[in-house]
Amino acid sequence: MGWLVLLTWQAARVRLYDMAGHQRVGRLFGPAMALALTVTAVATVWAADHARLGTADFVPARMSFQLGHIIPFAVLTGAAFLLVHRPGAHKRLLLLGLIAVTDAGFSRWLGVPIRDLLGPSAITQLLVRFPVAWAMMAAMAGYDLALRSRLHPLFLPAAGLILGTELLSLWLFYQPWWPGLAIRVLGG
Repeated sequence: MGWLVLLTWQAARVRLYDMAGHQRVGRLFGPAMALALTVTAVATVWAADHARLGTADFVPARMSFQLGHIIPFAVLTGAAFLLVHRPGAHKRLLLLGLIAVTDAGFSRWLGVPIRDLLGPSAITQLLVRFPVAWAMMAAMAGYDLALRSRLHPLFLPAAGLILGTELLSLWLFYQPWWPGLAIRVLGG
């Protein structure tokens, strides 16, 4: 929640033409909060999954999807902080990082009705977990195309990282060796 508050505050600073305030708050809180979100997300995955080891409803293969949300967030957000001197790249990378990590919540919200409707399959897994990210990336691309008649040069590599991580997560989910590795990572 703190990350969303910070992003909202930072967007408001830009809208109010307070770039000095935006930069000051960004330097003071941005990297530390991004690191805190990344560390707590990984710790939450580990703790929650570790607590479910051996229970009937535990599916260790899901760790691929959990990490598949966190890794692109960390990479894209880290890149955004390295590119603060390029505002267009900075804001797009921050938004794409947010898109990557928020899909975890949307998949919990929309996943069960989609899974109930479509049944179990690889396509269902994709549609349960990632459609909101796809829609937001499409909206971002549409915005750039409508207003600038081109995509920002970093959009395709960043969106490609998200899509590639999603596909890798799906592939891992179906690998027979992955659940055993996930259990070992969890200390089981």
